[in-house]
Amino acid sequence: MRGSLPGGLHPPKKDEAAFADAPQLYVNPVDCIDCGACVPVCPTNSMFALDELPAESARFAEINAAHFN
Repeated sequence: MRGSLPGGLHPPKKDEAAFADAPQLYVNPVDCIDCGACVPVCPTNSMFALDELPAESARFAEINAAHFN
């Protein structure tokens, strides 16, 4: 398994076709252990601990949750 992160997050590499097609990456809230390991390694600075999520990004948390329902 390549550089996977906790919570079942396996982001595509920049040279993989899925990288260009992914509208956002999804973190399984059941598998996520809230360790924060994804925050400092996110290349787009798009990951936040839920309690630190900016208000303008709240819709992405809703989209993420809907992805797993």
